[in-house]
Amino acid sequence: MKAPTWRAAAASSTGVLLVMLLIWTISNLDQSLFGYAVPGILQEFAIGLEAIGGILSLAFLTASACVVLAGLAADRYGRRRTLVVLLVGSAFFVGLHGYAHSVLTLTLYRSLAFGLAAGVAPITAAYVAEAAPARHRGMLMGVLQCGYPLGWFFAAVLAAPLMQSTGGWRSIFLIDGALGTADRLVVARESALCRLDGSSGSGSSGIATAALGCAVCTRVSPPFSGVHGAVL
Repeated sequence: MKAPTWRAAAASSTGVLLVMLLIWTISNLDQSLFGYAVPGILQEFAIGLEAIGGILSLAFLTASACVVLAGLAADRYGRRRTLVVLLVGSAFFVGLHGYAHSVLTLTLYRSLAFGLAAGVAPITAAYVAEAAPARHRGMLMGVLQCGYPLGWFFAAVLAAPLMQSTGGWRSIFLIDGALGTADRLVVARESALCRLDGSSGSGSSGIATAALGCAVCTRVSPPFSGVHGAVL
């Protein structure tokens, strides 16, 4: 069997990177919407910032466990299937933010949404690391992380007009159903992911390592990182 040329390898790694970057960007967009809803949440539920801090602290704690569980699920059931479940699940629970009728239900929805979204990180990282040529792996991994600021950027562009036009914080979560569907279609149709799912060996250990690293990063993240843009 003829070995793939460097051009074919570069095209494959670029395709995987673009799909994973799109997924990571949309995932971060979903989660950052909460920050723009904080002023409205404070007013509607008559709570203080200490309550928001409690909600976010529990969400980060949940996420630190979910990233490891996501890695284990990917190794057992396959990355592609696990990624679809995480994307659709996180989008579903973010959408439920708009229907929260109490601080308790909002805390539950936030924890589940953020936890499932955090599980996306080790899987996207494993895909890109495995597909990238060794010489450019660090650069491609760096490009993947651009999804974090890009997600916040697009959330800022979308959140303000939605809140102004509808007059409420709940409305900004209504776009999430469409985003979740888009994520699922991208993953389901991307043939490059199917080929990578067939690999073994280093792929599994790569996900486990990435998951543990993401758990450490989640635990040391500032608990108010999700609201600083909205309340400062």
